Amino acid sequence: MAGRSNRRDQSSSERPSRRRAETGPPERTVVYSDGACSGNPGPGGWAWVIPGGRYRSGSEPHTTNQRMELAAALDAVRTIDGPLEVVSDSTYVVNCFRQGWWKGWLSRGWTNSKKQPVANRDLWEPLVGIYRSKPITFRWVKGHGGNEWNDMADRLAVQAATAQEGAEGEGPPPPASLPAPDRAGSQRLPSDRPGKPLPPGHTLVFAEGTASVQAGNGGWAWAAPGKRYRSGAAVRTTGRRMELTAVLDAVRELEGALEVVSSSGYVVNCFRSGWWEGWLSRGWTNSQNKPVANRDLWEPLIEMYRARPLEFRPAAPADGDWAGKVEWLAAEASRIQQGNEGEISG
Repeated sequence: MAGRSNRRDQSSSERPSRRRAETGPPERTVVYSDGACSGNPGPGGWAWVIPGGRYRSGSEPHTTNQRMELAAALDAVRTIDGPLEVVSDSTYVVNCFRQGWWKGWLSRGWTNSKKQPVANRDLWEPLVGIYRSKPITFRWVKGHGGNEWNDMADRLAVQAATAQEGAEGEGPPPPASLPAPDRAGSQRLPSDRPGKPLPPGHTLVFAEGTASVQAGNGGWAWAAPGKRYRSGAAVRTTGRRMELTAVLDAVRELEGALEVVSSSGYVVNCFRSGWWEGWLSRGWTNSQNKPVANRDLWEPLIEMYRARPLEFRPAAPADGDWAGKVEWLAAEASRIQQGNEGEISG
């Protein structure tokens, strides 16, 4: 009798534990999110990555770093089903939920503690709404602290900001296809792709472009120390088009081998990272099978790059203040909507 009782008790104690396992909470997904911005405001990118799984990124032409951090988290919680743990190096994002800032915003009608409208409400409001509707936790991680997946999200965000196009896929992207992790983003170059060798005596030229707002007035300029400078202006344009126009005009106007220096990662990384090769192989579509933006400027520039010695790099301390001078020329052309040109002595 005692034996039967023990077996019955053991059986009854096992059955509830099996039911708990079968009806337990669904597994939580961990996702790392990050944002990047070249300038603040400036061109930005956001990204998220599930360790060993799916990743996704996107871009904005004129934004801030905080908006990109928020956009990354918002897209992640919108896209990924089920319970989530969002890992971010942004205290702006994480502390809102860990410290309950959102509760005060709601109780005050989306005003902050100083009774001013909450910044970035258009992103915060849907993020808070989703947070309240499903199991989501937020965890902070130190940025650039050696965390593999935080670095991966950062590199994806920097790439999106620089190229102004997003990407998505399954499994981590090849590390060699991404820039090195850097919050500044667009001026970082991959170290594994050597530049073109240039002959002695080649011409050094600095090229920059700017636009007041997206589809606003813009200006471009270039200067070859000891030779020439030239600038121009346009209406209803973008900073990216002005950066490209500056380089294209310099390459068209100056003969021989050129070393082009620009603060535009959009231009520099195209050649140093080989984006143009992918565009040509896909018939002028990007990695998302969409038409390459600004093809009318890219196409002639790439043709000249393939036909003559041209190298591209960001400014270095040894360049002195030439990058700043050319940035000023571009800004002045944008302001007065008129270009200028002349000789540079010495």
